[in-house]
Amino acid sequence: MGTRRRQFVRVAALALAVAPLGGISVSAQVPSTFQMSCTHIGAAGSTLFAQCRRIDGSFNQSQIQIPGMENINGRLRFNGMGYRSTFQNSCTDITVTGATLSATCRRMDGGFTQTSIPIFGIENINGNLQYVR
Repeated sequence: MGTRRRQFVRVAALALAVAPLGGISVSAQVPSTFQMSCTHIGAAGSTLFAQCRRIDGSFNQSQIQIPGMENINGRLRFNGMGYRSTFQNSCTDITVTGATLSATCRRMDGGFTQTSIPIFGIENINGNLQYVR
């Protein structure tokens, strides 16, 4: 990713950090950018995996834990970068398209709901999935 693009993403994230969004802390919700330079993106439980382009143009198989996702009564919710994901304990059919996590999650009444949410804070650094700093 170019320096100008990275600067734009960080400035946009900073702008979001100062705007309230329904009571959810936005400061940790930096948009992911890995999907722009990675292919064959998928998930196994809470592990995100992808083939990510290196600076030299080659690809590297990389994986990382999806941070802070939980199932709240059948809906995926981002709880923050400092938390481990727990959604995989009560959700099935977990997929990733671009930087969107989708799953079928159990509700408190025992039923299931199909739900999706953006994955926050992950980028490709020279072929490796890493958390945004």
